[in-house]
Amino acid sequence: MWRERAANGAELIFVGKRTDIFGDLFGEMFLRVPSRLLTARKPLTLRVVGEKGGSRDWYMTFEHSINPDIRVEQAYALAEESGRRFQIVEALIEHLGPQVPATLTLEGAEPLNVLMKPGLNSFYVPVEAVSQETPVAMVISSPLSSQTKTLTLRPIVPFGYIPADKEHESVSKTLEYAYDDWCIAQIAKSLAKVDDFPQFSKRAAFYRNLFEPQTGFMRGKNSDGNWVSPFNPRYSTGLQPEYTEGNAWQYTWYVPHDVPGLIELMGGPAAFCAKLDTLFSQSTDLQGTGATADVSGLIGMYAHGNEPSHHIAYLYTLAGQPWKTQELVRRIMRELYTNRNDGLCGNEDCGQMSAWYVFSAMGFYPVNPANGRYILGSPLFEQV
Repeated sequence: MWRERAANGAELIFVGKRTDIFGDLFGEMFLRVPSRLLTARKPLTLRVVGEKGGSRDWYMTFEHSINPDIRVEQAYALAEESGRRFQIVEALIEHLGPQVPATLTLEGAEPLNVLMKPGLNSFYVPVEAVSQETPVAMVISSPLSSQTKTLTLRPIVPFGYIPADKEHESVSKTLEYAYDDWCIAQIAKSLAKVDDFPQFSKRAAFYRNLFEPQTGFMRGKNSDGNWVSPFNPRYSTGLQPEYTEGNAWQYTWYVPHDVPGLIELMGGPAAFCAKLDTLFSQSTDLQGTGATADVSGLIGMYAHGNEPSHHIAYLYTLAGQPWKTQELVRRIMRELYTNRNDGLCGNEDCGQMSAWYVFSAMGFYPVNPANGRYILGSPLFEQV
């Protein structure tokens, strides 16, 4: 950790998280500023003097205000209760003051009493579904301030996928929601919810709506039904609307609940394994700029440094070529894990990087964590 304190009491803190293969250090930076230095709605400028004589100084501007910053997104979700249909509005409120109670009042919805905490708050407000674009007002009131945010409710159309021109990270969300819906369907089945089980089972197959046979990838699709173009499966950037921290090569395989269905879409086990071979054997050169730091631990276009790829090496076994799974998981354990400070090749979200290693070292892995099945790999130990 690196810490510098100015004479006026401002403090800049850098916490190192990891180094990449080039030795560059990545981390998080925090700024602590005494309240006496702050004036509402007046930008605060931080001047960081260059370490070496003659080097350029750095200037950073931090905006702050007693009023919360409000962003509104319309979640693609419909709910029905007592014959009334609702759609969901997500209010993202960045609050910079102390913790305070607040009330969110949205036209067409019941007032929602919330507790705004310092930082980014996320609240979901159900409002009666609309059949055409409808302007509404959201009022956020607290003891500190009261603001009105005008937004336009869009009708939610059951596309069977998240449209890329309506919501960012559309392919990743469509695939992950399909898996979530499969899990909900299993709960519905166990509870004998005869109406819910077929509904969510149908939604679990929505991943098929984004598979494009000509390229063999999961691709972004707009609300008019056309594929997003141009398309480059190696492209990964923070500005891309289709994928979260990755590209088409990494996300096309995210159908953990229906691997046989994905194999069928790709033309059968032989074609499926051939495409897997290409995933692992091609160049590691990513294309695009931006949020590619999460795409790490590369073997070809396989990115072991991020969770969406973690089941992929085990797919060979489910497609009838288990020896390739065994070879790959051994290689990943040997090459991408060490006992040094930089021993993990990616982000240890909730312990997932370590969990993959523990499972794989024991010799099995849950490709679909919710179905109770473990896929055999290559154990490091004779007994555990």
